[in-house]
Amino acid sequence: MIIDGWYCCPHCKQKLFKVADDASCKGVRLKCKKCGNEIAVTI
Repeated sequence: MIIDGWYCCPHCKQKLFKVADDASCKGVRLKCKKCGNEIAVTI
């Protein structure tokens, strides 16, 4: 979930990292520091 150039946790809406306009990513998993859920990142 990208909001205002930031990839955010879909569960708690915490900003996780900045995303460039031309970025692409598939198959990356990241754990949210705030809620602890593991997120599959796809850009």
